[in-house]
Amino acid sequence: MKLIANSLALSSTARMLQKVINTKNPLSILSNILCKITRHFEDKYTMEMSAYDGDVYLSRFVALEQADGEQTFCVEAHYLTAALSELSAEQVTLDVDKEQNKLTLKYESGETFFPLSDELEYPTIPDEEMPETLTLDNGL
Repeated sequence: MKLIANSLALSSTARMLQKVINTKNPLSILSNILCKITRHFEDKYTMEMSAYDGDVYLSRFVALEQADGEQTFCVEAHYLTAALSELSAEQVTLDVDKEQNKLTLKYESGETFFPLSDELEYPTIPDEEMPETLTLDNGL
C-alpha cells in the first residue's frame, strides 16, 4: 500500500507523539506509533497516528494527499521521527509492505526503510466513561 503526505505534517505529528512514549516501557510495542489509514468521502484519506505509554494516550490526524486504501500498521517512533526531521518541506511517499514487514519512506533525494511491528500486539486503549452531566460547585 502506498500513501503520499507532507513531510512537515508527518514530522511534527511524530515528534509530538514521541513525547508520550516512555523509552523504558517493558512492552516494546509501546515504542511504536500506531498508524491507521482511513478513507473519508470519495478519495480523501487521513492517517491517525497514536502513541500510548500504558497511562497516557495521544492521537493526531494527518491529511494524506493520496492513498491506495485503508491500512493499519506500527512503526518505531524514534526511527520515523529521526528520518522525517532530516527532511525539508516536501512530499514524501510511504510504501507499506506487510508481507516483508517493512515501511519504505521515499523522499526527494532518496529513501530509507523501517521494520514494521505487528499492530495486533498494540494494546487496546481503554475507553474512559465520561459522565453525561457534569455539575460544578462554585461554593456559593
